[in-house]
Amino acid sequence: MGLHIKAKITRRAVVCSAIALLSVAFVAALVWGPWYIEDQHIHDNNGALVPSAGIIITGIRTVLVAVAASAIAGIGLYYTHKSHRHAEKLYLHSQDQFAHARDKDREQAELTREGQVTDRYLEAIKLLGSENVTQRLGGIYSLGRIMRDSERDYWAGADVLAAFVRTYARKNSSGNGEGTHVHREDVLAALNVIGTAPRQPKGSSLSRYQTIDLSGTDLRGYDLYDLDLDMIKFDRADMAGCDLQGSTLRRSSLKDVTLREANLVGANLFRTRLINADLSRTNLTRAYMSQAHVHDAIFDKTNLKETIATKIYGLQYSQVDDSLHDESTQFPEGIRDWLKTRTEEEARAAEEENLP
Repeated sequence: MGLHIKAKITRRAVVCSAIALLSVAFVAALVWGPWYIEDQHIHDNNGALVPSAGIIITGIRTVLVAVAASAIAGIGLYYTHKSHRHAEKLYLHSQDQFAHARDKDREQAELTREGQVTDRYLEAIKLLGSENVTQRLGGIYSLGRIMRDSERDYWAGADVLAAFVRTYARKNSSGNGEGTHVHREDVLAALNVIGTAPRQPKGSSLSRYQTIDLSGTDLRGYDLYDLDLDMIKFDRADMAGCDLQGSTLRRSSLKDVTLREANLVGANLFRTRLINADLSRTNLTRAYMSQAHVHDAIFDKTNLKETIATKIYGLQYSQVDDSLHDESTQFPEGIRDWLKTRTEEEARAAEEENLP
């Protein structure tokens, strides 16, 4: 540190000495320069000053002043540029320090937030195991809040709630629910949280959404209207009498499911798998069933009026005959042609019977 100070003082002394010497040299040049440079034009042959001597001396001194001023200006510009570069480096360094501090603050905030989410998650899990229905409901809605606030923790919360539903709304071997009535309120709350929390993709495309497993559950008579139940597995579930009006079940799997007398008015069943499903007396009015799979499904008195089923897979003539439909039902082209042909044949047969 002492050596650095001494070197700085030495540099300053050298600079001051150089400036003093240059000042003395400049003054000397102003005083004697004209005589040295243009002496033969200032004096005549007799050594006397010529009439134009004053003009020559003034001109030379003006040139010397201009040169000195230019040099000083150049030196000033150099040091100004140097100072600007130094200030620019200091600014860039401060920006780097600010960005580093900001990243550190962001990392710390993220760690703090993750710690808070983890604490909330663990507390919600504890509440789910409570014997008190109020505490269980608190745990369910707490998980729902976590699923909305943290994309990273969405699927953990969804899997826990799905396991809760499978546990407390499970079908036994006789087909009846175990604990369905005892835990109906909190099971319904869990289903509503699953059906209202914004779904988070596992990958970059919709086909890579993770499936929520609610298969083998007893959900008879549950009110599940206007819910987002896309990509959910309801295989072998008993959903007889469920109110699913306006809900979406796109790409969901309902294989071997029971939907007798369920309300699916205006429901979205795009690409829904209804293979071997029991749809007896189900109200599918204004439902959207494009690309749905209905192989071996039961359509006994199923209401298909105003239903859009133009691209439905596995629909058989016998299923159409079993259902309730009219001109407003949008069947696939092959089904429409078959119905039209049969109607025309029945009309001709009726006319022939009426002939004398």
